[in-house]
Amino acid sequence: MVLCGASAHHRDEKTIGAGAARGHQQALGRLQRGGGWLHPAVIVNGRAVGAWRLAGAGPRQELRIEPFEKLSRAVQAGIEAEARDISRFLDFPLETKIAEPA
Repeated sequence: MVLCGASAHHRDEKTIGAGAARGHQQALGRLQRGGGWLHPAVIVNGRAVGAWRLAGAGPRQELRIEPFEKLSRAVQAGIEAEARDISRFLDFPLETKIAEPA
């Protein structure tokens, strides 16, 4: 499981997950909103299963996850582990909030 953020100058549909048509279109709409930028994604086994963002200011930020589908406990545990790594990198605590799927 990976939380990634990137920019691209072309549409790379394989990067954001070529799955079922509905899920694929949802991922495209949420992760590539135009201008060549790919918004941060939660990637599981090569497939985008959600978007993420940091919210708040200074050392009181939250890692907000917006899943495209129901996430298993194992995936949620992986998100928490990645959040701890991000927190260590940024050198301040992050609270992780996982929303209900859209």
